[in-house]
Amino acid sequence: MKAQLIRTGKGFLFLPFTVLRIQVKQRTAFDMRADALAILTLAAAVALAVGCRSKTLDQSEFRYALDDYYRIQPHCLWSNIVRFPADADSSNPEQARQLKALTDAGLLERRTGMRDGAVVTEYNLSTQGQAQWTADKREPGWGNFCFARTQVTSIDRINPPTAASIAHTITYHYSSDIPDWAKNSEVRSAFPQIVAEDGGAATATLVRAGTALQVQNVRAAGSDGN
Repeated sequence: MKAQLIRTGKGFLFLPFTVLRIQVKQRTAFDMRADALAILTLAAAVALAVGCRSKTLDQSEFRYALDDYYRIQPHCLWSNIVRFPADADSSNPEQARQLKALTDAGLLERRTGMRDGAVVTEYNLSTQGQAQWTADKREPGWGNFCFARTQVTSIDRINPPTAASIAHTITYHYSSDIPDWAKNSEVRSAFPQIVAEDGGAATATLVRAGTALQVQNVRAAGSDGN
């Protein structure tokens, strides 16, 4: 025990006190290196987790892009717009078969008459046909019969499966809402492309352009030999 003498007016005051010894551990260079390594390891783990999350592919993004593609590119009977009334071309048997099929399905009406001394067969839209007709807004009197509204039902495979790639090949399944007239066997025989749009598997290439995905090379699965 140690003591302290304090002078007062009457002499000295004896004050004992206890010296507290606090032990402080001296940190070695090894300890500091170990702490730094632990911090770096933790930071790397966090960065890896964040990086993995940022590179995870969002299937809904691809599905939305494909659905949007089908919305703006409907499936129609003819690759170009046509006009009714129209005369039958006796030298075109494929056209004659198509017009007959649509007439039997109730979409067209057929009239035969004389014009310039010749017999002419004319086809025009029926009441049912007018209801199913998709008119071209830029060309009055022109249009098409569109038969399918397609939606993607599943994304099956994305190649390559990493967000670091700009282009991806997507394999997916789809289904189509087909109107009753397009289920007519004679119409489907005259326009075989309807059968291909009933539903099934397909592939497409999706290319990232900024924040958007561009859909390219849409084809039925297996059509390219895959």
